[in-house]
Amino acid sequence: MNAKSFTKDNQTVANEFNKFFSSVGKSTTEKIQLLASKFNYVPALDTFTLRNFPVSDQFFFTTVECSQVQGIVNSIPNNNAPGIDKVPPRVLKESLPTIVPCITSIINASFENGVFPASWKTAEVFPILKNGDHEEANNYRPISLLPILSKICERVALNQLTSY
Repeated sequence: MNAKSFTKDNQTVANEFNKFFSSVGKSTTEKIQLLASKFNYVPALDTFTLRNFPVSDQFFFTTVECSQVQGIVNSIPNNNAPGIDKVPPRVLKESLPTIVPCITSIINASFENGVFPASWKTAEVFPILKNGDHEEANNYRPISLLPILSKICERVALNQLTSY
């Protein structure tokens, strides 16, 4: 990939990307509020009604086994980009016999307690040019690289959700 040069200094470019990417949520909320107003929708009038389901119809995560985590790790392509932790899949695979019980334990604790480790939520964000002028931030889309352990936990959850 060819790196584009910018007419502005790196700090200014980084600040512009940060401002644009971090404003997406706020601008989306504003658009939703405008649409709601346009169609006379008042969210406060629609209250959420809690429904109770029999335990037999409820979903619960089950305990994951080391072999399942090992299978997921081994299925990750070696050329996947590492996240903010900079741990490439190859390193994880080579150390797997030693660390798979720890990873499995963390994932099981996460499911049992309903808490996702905060450090697994931190991503490194890269702007990827969609098209048009490379000097305009809105011509880019953000790509978030999460830590590899985050991806493993997500895959375990997906496997359980889709096999339920």
